[in-house]
Amino acid sequence: MRAATRLALLLLVAAGPARAATILHLSATATVSVMPDLLRAELAAEAHAGSPVTAQNEVNSMIAKALAAARAVPAVTTSTGTYSVWFATDPHPQWDARQTLVLDAHDGAALLGLVGELQGEGLAVSALAWQLADKTMEATREKAQAMALAELKGKAEAAARVLGMHFMGFREIWLAQAEPPTPIQPMMLMAARGVPPNAVPAETSVTATVQADVTLDGP
Repeated sequence: MRAATRLALLLLVAAGPARAATILHLSATATVSVMPDLLRAELAAEAHAGSPVTAQNEVNSMIAKALAAARAVPAVTTSTGTYSVWFATDPHPQWDARQTLVLDAHDGAALLGLVGELQGEGLAVSALAWQLADKTMEATREKAQAMALAELKGKAEAAARVLGMHFMGFREIWLAQAEPPTPIQPMMLMAARGVPPNAVPAETSVTATVQADVTLDGP
């Protein structure tokens, strides 16, 4: 029994005190550039009249005609937006009505032609912008995060070499939400009603940032 105890003590002394692993906090950012593939236009029908019913009927008629025209263009997806009615006193008492119409298309030429037609019918453009479709945005975000993770691993391995240590792995990793791109093309005003506006897409960027606690061990 005494021999076994003596052997255990000798092994403990030989092993020495356990050395704690080194924790290194790192971050990496990656950016992916891509061409926007969805053109969105927001238009509004407005009417002013002496009664709310008259103003609403006029707006309803404008929107109905616009929806019929939009549905005749297969490349365009259409949805209606906010509808509001209010009483105004400036410059004189009247009832105002307004409803928005949202048009989306991957085919920019088809959408712009429709926008010009609807403007000729009295609708006003309130916004026009190229952006990333949901699927494109998700795929680009995943690509940016994968690139950031690869860069993070490279930083960890490089830090371990400089410090004369070994990269053991990641303790925790934080994936920050990729930054959504801002609209590329602002509203373009037309000099004459019915003339299609210009909307030229430009490359946009999606950025992802990752952070991690890295475990390093001595040589």
